[in-house]
Amino acid sequence: MQRSPLEKASVVSKLFFR
Repeated sequence: MQRSPLEKASVVSKLFFR
């Protein structure tokens, strides 16, 4: 599941920001 860094950052930020 090698996705773009932007997409991953989006998911990570979403989990971080909650």
